[in-house]
Amino acid sequence: MSREETQELLININTLYPNWKPEDLTRTVNTWHEQLKDVELRDAKIALKEHLESDKGSFIPNISVFIPKRKEIYGFKGRTYSHEFYEQIEKENEGW
Repeated sequence: MSREETQELLININTLYPNWKPEDLTRTVNTWHEQLKDVELRDAKIALKEHLESDKGSFIPNISVFIPKRKEIYGFKGRTYSHEFYEQIEKENEGW
């Protein structure tokens, strides 16, 4: 995610949680961007929506909500891929 996309995510969070007032906006954007630079904005927005729909949705989301967890599938612990990756696999495997 680009720095501008990180800002967009933080604006969305601030809109949904208007009581959240970071003391230093530049530092907040820089810190979040450093942690989320490998996350797709689309995935972060999905994580935000899931957080809102969960029991924890009444609390401001922690940055860890947006960092993909490693998932164990058939004993393999690998990275979590973006939706675009899965869409590409589906296209390549059409007709199977």
